[in-house]
Parts: sequence; C-alpha cells; structure tokens
Amino acid sequence: MAGKLTVRKATVEDLPQVLHLVNAAYRGTGETPGWTSEMHLLSGPRMDEKRYIALMADETRSLLLFISDDDGTVSACVCVEHKAATNQVYLGMLSVSPKQQGTGIGRFVLQTAEEQAVALWGVKSAIMNVINKRDELIAYYERRGYIKSGDTEPFPYEQLRGIEDALCEDMFFVRLVKPLK
Repeated sequence: MAGKLTVRKATVEDLPQVLHLVNAAYRGTGETPGWTSEMHLLSGPRMDEKRYIALMADETRSLLLFISDDDGTVSACVCVEHKAATNQVYLGMLSVSPKQQGTGIGRFVLQTAEEQAVALWGVKSAIMNVINKRDELIAYYERRGYIKSGDTEPFPYEQLRGIEDALCEDMFFVRLVKPLK
C-alpha cells in the first residue's frame, strides 16, 4: 500500500469525491475499470447525489473514508451498519480507486472496518452481500476469511428505477459472513 491513509467519517461536503470514487470502482466511469467493476452486470451510476444525501441522513449507517495523506484524495470507502439485533456489522459499498486496486488498500479497509465495529459495538461477525455473478470478488472475500452462509437475497431489480439498468436477469445476492474476535 503506497502512502498512509487517514480514516474519517464522510460528510455531505465529500459528495463529489465519493461519487467519483464509487462510480469509478463499480462502473468504471471516468477511468479504466478495475477488477471490481460491475459494468458487465449493471449500467448507470452506482451512487448519485440523492442516494448519497440519504446515506448521510441515515443514522444507522456510516460511510468511512480512507483519505490519502499524499494528496488528500479519497482512495477508498466502506459503508458500515450496526445490526444490533444480531450483534453483527454489515459492510457494503466497499470501493477502492481503480488506480489503487491491487495495492493492499482493500485489505486495509476491510480490516479497519472490522476492527472499528468490534471496538465500537462488540460485534461477533461481519456480513455482506455480493452479487452471485461476481465469482472473483467472492473469492477475494473468502481469502479474507469470509464464508458463504448459504443465505441469499433477491436482487432488487424494482429499486433500480431507471437510475441503473440490469444487463442480466438472473442475479441475486450471496450472503458472506466472517466471525470476528
């Protein structure tokens, strides 16, 4: 991992950098797509201003930003949500700048989010959902200690509402879980 990263909670003022990062990581917009791109599965923005403002207003979730100490840009982010009823943390929207993928930042983001969730809430496990067609991404998380729980969730086609477009119709989410110490 090149350079140090400062971790902080996102604010409304971070909107432009976060939109660029998330859409570049998930859709390959604005730069060469990284290996985490979903552009073969979905088109349109992964994040837009309306969704970002809603995320900032949601008190059950926080977006952690990983800021490069070298140039002040947002290198990565992850959304964390405490699931108090199950004593888990849900991790979502993990995004690393395509230019920095493969440098260890993703591993650092996961580890930091997991450690902070244990310290803040004493959670026993981390959970996430990954689109079933993302075999390479599922394998990445498995190498980081996540396992398939056997649970699945339907893909929310009806929620795309013309903002995003699904490019295939047989998607669903695979639930991954990792015990935390």
